Amino acid sequence: MERTAPIEFRVSGRRLSGAAMTYGVRATDRAEMFEAGSLEPIPGMPLVIQHDEVRPIAAIGDGLEVTHTDTEFRIETELREGSAELSLVRRRALTGFSVGFVALDEYRNAQGVRVIRRARLRHVGLVDKPSYPVGVELRQFEDAWLTASADYGQRMQCTCQGGGCDSVSFDPGAFDGIGEDRRDLLAVGGQGFASVLGSLRRGSLLVEKGEDGIRFGLTNRGTEAARQVAESASVAPVYARPIIDIEASDYTDEGPVRRFHRAAVSAVLIKATPNDQGHRAAVVDGVDSGEARRRARRSAWL
Repeated sequence: MERTAPIEFRVSGRRLSGAAMTYGVRATDRAEMFEAGSLEPIPGMPLVIQHDEVRPIAAIGDGLEVTHTDTEFRIETELREGSAELSLVRRRALTGFSVGFVALDEYRNAQGVRVIRRARLRHVGLVDKPSYPVGVELRQFEDAWLTASADYGQRMQCTCQGGGCDSVSFDPGAFDGIGEDRRDLLAVGGQGFASVLGSLRRGSLLVEKGEDGIRFGLTNRGTEAARQVAESASVAPVYARPIIDIEASDYTDEGPVRRFHRAAVSAVLIKATPNDQGHRAAVVDGVDSGEARRRARRSAWL
């Protein structure tokens, strides 16, 4: 049996979907690729963890949906809340799909690449080390009670920089390193690390890097620190501000503005403050916290 891995991997809430195989794409760790339409799933083909067929997560006809086209083989299923597989995916311990197959027809092309013409697909696995190019995209923000962002190119007040700087801005891609070194990233409240709000590794802090900047989300509101943030959002706007490890970052000082080309984020500070200075207010329980503060002000005058 040969094993290969993913092209696309996506989680939306508890819904897992993506391309288990994209045809015509060469593996990164071996000279191998699949021709269009080459995968033929067996009846009741299961989705498993790390190619372990003893404990299936779902199967065709039992919660696993498959879509087979000329360009890719896609799967989709709902992961159970509280299950080991959902926890592992949210912690990024499992980062993609992988196919377990038996080759029925194959050849070597002129470049020496093994090309699979036809294969019996025995299972699709959730794996930690995919062999094919993978763009992991975690979309879990449906579960978030708080979301906030930091935009590229936006000048934002930050008086903790020192050296005559009172503001920061971030170049496109400055946050790309977040999560790449496999270290945990924490979101903290106004009391710093004495009031932890979420953890990237445990899935209670969500991070989504996009073309315009970075977005943060919190899913765990069962703590006293989270309750205090949610309550304060009714009277003052809440902001998420990346705490930067200056020595590990790459930046240029341009007058009073420190421009980060690469920002080593050590934590995310989330707290209420009346002073935005370029920061965008967080959304708490679906309501813009800046607008909530403005509504509270208007009510006080009525």
